[in-house]
Amino acid sequence: MVVLFDASGTARDGKPYTNTYAWFLDLQDGKIVDASAFFDSISFNDLWSRLPASAAQ
Repeated sequence: MVVLFDASGTARDGKPYTNTYAWFLDLQDGKIVDASAFFDSISFNDLWSRLPASAAQ
């Protein structure tokens, strides 16, 4: 199964975060047995670098 989606929101620093994701899922008996996820790592790293670790709570 392939799941492709766009996500957006406002981070704790008040700035927007948007990204596009692609998940490749292997299913057996209706359960996920393996998954690979792909996303825009530049957008994610921008978010990760501007938020302190305490913001993840």
